[in-house]
Amino acid sequence: TLVGFVTGAAALNRAPLDADLFLRKAEMVNDAFDRLSAVYKRARRGEISERTAREEQQRLLGAFEAECSAIAPSPLSFNKCLSASNNAGLAFDHTYTKFYLLIYGVFAGCGKDLRCTLEKILGAPHKHREREVAAYFEGLGTSAWRRTLQ
Repeated sequence: TLVGFVTGAAALNRAPLDADLFLRKAEMVNDAFDRLSAVYKRARRGEISERTAREEQQRLLGAFEAECSAIAPSPLSFNKCLSASNNAGLAFDHTYTKFYLLIYGVFAGCGKDLRCTLEKILGAPHKHREREVAAYFEGLGTSAWRRTLQ
């Protein structure tokens, strides 16, 4: 996703603004996904009723819609909100955003240089477990970059 934003911007001789805008969306999607997952876990454990879980789902998705609508300027290459304001829309977007902060951290650590970023990505271990690949990117110093976001 990030490489697509950057190469697309380069082809149009523009700054890779969508990479930065998608970072905002990724943070919001990941947060909403984590919060909603926690609600469903509480419901499965019987700590809250199914009705309360549904109400919390609606509240979280409504808050997400309000927050994503405020992303400005409007991105050129992706929808700033969910394709559908429901669990399926959130889960779909989460497949693209789950590790975006890690990869964006590589991009930022490379001074937003595409060649450097691609070299780091291509240097990632192949055919390894997800957590091992994530640890590789964390080891590139992106964890320090991520802490600056918080």
